[in-house]
Amino acid sequence: GGISGDVSLIGTTPTFTIGDAGAEDATLLFDGNAQDFHIGLDDTADDLVIGVGSTLGTTTAIAIDENANTTFSGTVTVGVDDTGKDVKLFGASAGAYALWDESENLLDLRGATAAGPGHLKLTTGELTVVDADVLGKIEFQAPLETGTDAITVAASIYAEADDTFSASVNNT
Repeated sequence: GGISGDVSLIGTTPTFTIGDAGAEDATLLFDGNAQDFHIGLDDTADDLVIGVGSTLGTTTAIAIDENANTTFSGTVTVGVDDTGKDVKLFGASAGAYALWDESENLLDLRGATAAGPGHLKLTTGELTVVDADVLGKIEFQAPLETGTDAITVAASIYAEADDTFSASVNNT
């Protein structure tokens, strides 16, 4: 069958159902001129997906699983240049969060209400830390300046290993 023309659902609680609760994918396809997009239920993983292309499950951009866990497969951009948005990430303890505050142009790391200060931890992915390995670093730079020297890192704060780490050594 097919539908031609506009479709309207009316009433106080209209429902539009795609699928019949069987073990099949259900897809809403946006058939574009140069690019297609889809929204659908990928029955293999029981995920609601939004993706690029006409085939469900290929080039997924966003997936939401049965526990409402969401995966973004591409770059996530919030706002646009000069009109950003606040982004807030909550911790497991009351009052703890990280906030990118667009009006102040700063990152605020807030500690839990009952447990003290905000905490920033820089960690290394090294499996074996040896003398001279850098464990974490904060760099200061003016990348929009002109000239080769002006755009390089001007200063840094870092932790450098002074010995090979072991069960009893972490000299820095």
